Amino acid sequence: ALSTVLLFLSIIPLANAVVIGRLNLDGSGAEVLLSVLDERVGGIAIDRDQGKMYWTSLFGPPSGGFIPAGPIKRANLDGTAVETLVTLTGAEGIALDRSNGHMYWASPISGIGRANLDGTQVTDLGIPAGMPTGIALDEPPGFMYFTDDTNIKRANLDGSNVTDLVFTSEPAFAIDLDRDGNQIYWTSLGGNIWRSNFDGTNVVNLVTGLANGGISLDVATSVMYWTDDGNDKIQRGSLDGTNIVDLTTTVMGPVAIALDLEGGKIYFSADAIVPLPPAVYLFGSGLVGLIGIARRKKAA
Repeated sequence: ALSTVLLFLSIIPLANAVVIGRLNLDGSGAEVLLSVLDERVGGIAIDRDQGKMYWTSLFGPPSGGFIPAGPIKRANLDGTAVETLVTLTGAEGIALDRSNGHMYWASPISGIGRANLDGTQVTDLGIPAGMPTGIALDEPPGFMYFTDDTNIKRANLDGSNVTDLVFTSEPAFAIDLDRDGNQIYWTSLGGNIWRSNFDGTNVVNLVTGLANGGISLDVATSVMYWTDDGNDKIQRGSLDGTNIVDLTTTVMGPVAIALDLEGGKIYFSADAIVPLPPAVYLFGSGLVGLIGIARRKKAA
């Protein structure tokens, strides 16, 4: 089919890259901000006041046949002025403590870490964890919540007092908090979105039928946003899992997601964004034409 070929062609310019893009909260205006070569972006965090976005990469560019753990980077909100802040973290989730000038990350490779927002004073918090991937902060009172394989856990911001809150039926991935409602939201590798109270009680399955992806809440409007990388969608719905809307189906393999509510933007990572540039579209149309001619000749 034409659409299948065009979608395939759209990844050719980005064969070894992931794009970081943004779109409006209503799903319009999708744009590519930058391409991240040979990395797998797992988490994005926005610092609107400083005009910066931060992101994590599980893997970094291959070197000598070895694939190292990925770095943490930041850039301006328009994708310019990219900086590498921390190397070899292999992180998935990232969260910012702006009041104390810290960033926290969750890595299935290196565990839970912390550094200053400029990447200095890197600290391994020494939290015993197996496969942490998502992290969210509640400060004050000074807690972190994180996913760790089939567990949702909580700890103090210094890494002390680790508490198991929820044993999940499937590996948990990304996490966010409703601090007003004292509730935890998380996505799972089984394709679901879940919710519980801060103490781990009252676990509810809110959304089903998804693939792996990130989640970000707009508590003021009682709306949550998420990515669905297996179905190439960014969606939103009410905090109770109802009123689900497709915001865009023009992204391929979206994973990370973060909201800039003041700016009215959704930031995300993906394999690519379609529709294609005109030149690539024409090339794809021509290729489809050649395929059709070849099929007709074969049939004859």
